[in-house]
Amino acid sequence: MNGASPGETLIASPAAAPTQIVSDDITIYWSDVNGSVWSTTSPGGQPTLLFHDPSSAMLPFLNLSPTGLAFVSGGTLHLRSRATGSVSALAPEIGTVIAGTALNGTVYLLSSQSSNDPRGPTMTVSRIELDTGRATTLFGPTFRNPMPARIAASNAIIVMSSLIAGSAPEWFSIRAATDAGVASSDVRLPQRTSLAYDATNCSVLASGPDMVFCGTDNGLYAIDSSGAALPHSAGGARAIVTDSRNVYWIDGKRVAAAPLTNGATLSYGSDATAPVLGVDSTFVYWFTSDGIVRRSEPP
Repeated sequence: MNGASPGETLIASPAAAPTQIVSDDITIYWSDVNGSVWSTTSPGGQPTLLFHDPSSAMLPFLNLSPTGLAFVSGGTLHLRSRATGSVSALAPEIGTVIAGTALNGTVYLLSSQSSNDPRGPTMTVSRIELDTGRATTLFGPTFRNPMPARIAASNAIIVMSSLIAGSAPEWFSIRAATDAGVASSDVRLPQRTSLAYDATNCSVLASGPDMVFCGTDNGLYAIDSSGAALPHSAGGARAIVTDSRNVYWIDGKRVAAAPLTNGATLSYGSDATAPVLGVDSTFVYWFTSDGIVRRSEPP
């Protein structure tokens, strides 16, 4: 490619591939594989380096809050203050962060801690308040084998999946965990979802308002509040993101879009060279051979 395709606007041409993209409708932020966090406020503008740790890879997790930008580096959750630009570590007591997700301003983290027990490390799911740094344990610590490595949430459930092929995702109730404070017997994992075979390995998960979306090599599934996985769209899904109306995913190098509650799939963009998507109230963002591009959301 040479420049953005029709309907797309080139935002920036980073030297390193992004791992995550978020936007607050004014500023676009992204993390990259070299341990850096960047921002820009205008298409084609000079990016600003916000954070860099060359010794640590960035997890694909960024979250904007009224107080700042949250990201995970070196296995620890950090918050970069909007007011001062300072960076501080949050909730280091939860252990090494493996994966994170955010929904409605709430951050959920999957973390592990080393153990001398022969069963291996323990796993914990925590809810983090970004303004105070307070961590509440929703599940764990418990021994898990295989260890989950992905997490996503809807308003009703948290879903976790493993990197192990054929390992079915597991879920538990956010409402029950929130009411209990610490997970009690009625929300203990595992409670297996009744997934079809093609959906037993979620290669990618994404949070949504009413459903968690699971991407496999064979299709996109929506996991509802009962833990049932409902086929949503055909084709693979390497990355998924949602807004209040639509779900967007990368199938091969194609960016596709469809309504959250099913509907016709729209071929929305192309040349997606990395499994990363971002969305704000107006645009969808992805990474092409030219750089980060955006396109207006479908009507």
